[in-house]
Amino acid sequence: MKQITLNNQDLAAVMAGQKHQLHVVHDRQDLNLDDVVVVLNEDQAAVGELEISQLRVLRLRDVADQNVVLKHLPAEQVVDPGTAVKEINFVFTQYDQKQPLAANAEKNTTAITEVKLYGDGGSRGNPGPAASGWVLYDMHDNVIKEGGYYMGITTNNQAEYTALKLGLKDAKKLGAKRVQVFMDSMLVVNQLKGIYRVKNQELRPIYEAIRELAKEFDKVTYTHVPRARNAAADAMVNKTLDDVAAGN
Repeated sequence: MKQITLNNQDLAAVMAGQKHQLHVVHDRQDLNLDDVVVVLNEDQAAVGELEISQLRVLRLRDVADQNVVLKHLPAEQVVDPGTAVKEINFVFTQYDQKQPLAANAEKNTTAITEVKLYGDGGSRGNPGPAASGWVLYDMHDNVIKEGGYYMGITTNNQAEYTALKLGLKDAKKLGAKRVQVFMDSMLVVNQLKGIYRVKNQELRPIYEAIRELAKEFDKVTYTHVPRARNAAADAMVNKTLDDVAAGN
C-alpha cells in the first residue's frame, strides 16, 4: 500500500481534523484519486489512513501559498516555479478509532445488513467554503456513524455528491448490504435514479464513482426528503464549516 510521512506539526493538525489538504512535490508514490494511503509519523510508525477525495496537479507558481509547500521540503529537494505539485484533499481515519467503531456496530446488532444514510452538503457562496455531512442509522433509527468533511472552495452540488460518496463508503465499512439513501437534493437523487441527466461535466466523475460504489451493495435506493427531515446531516455540514472558520 502507498505511504506518506507527515511531520509532527502536520500530523497533529490532520488527526485533530484541522487539516484536510496536502501538497506533494516529486510524487514518487504516484498518488491518484480514491487511493487509500497509509500515514506514517516521523518515527515511521503507521498511525492511520487517508483516502484521496480530490486531486489537482499544479505548478509551484500556481499554488496560492508557495510557503505552505516549501517550508516542509527536505533541503535536498530541488524545486523551481515549474515544479509539479499534487494538491490532494483527503479523509483521514486514525487506526485506533477503527476498533471502537467495530465494537459499536456489534453492540447495536450482530450483523448490520441494512442502513439508512442521510447526506447533505453546503457551500457558503456557491462556490465558496464547502462541507459535506452524513449520518448513518440502523433500521431502528439508532445513529451508527456520522461524519463531516471540509472540501475547500467548491459548489453545493459537489458537496452533496461527496456526502453521498463518503456515507456509502462508511456503510460499506460497516458491512451493510443494503442502503436506503435520503437527501434533500432533488438533483442528486434524480440523477442517481436516472430521471435527470448529468449535464455538468464537473459532476460526472463523482457521479460515476458513486454508481460504481453502489454496485458493491445488494441494493441502494434513493429518496428525496424535505430539508426538515435531513436536519442531522445538515447540522454536520454547518458544524464542519463553523469549526474550520473558527480554526478548530
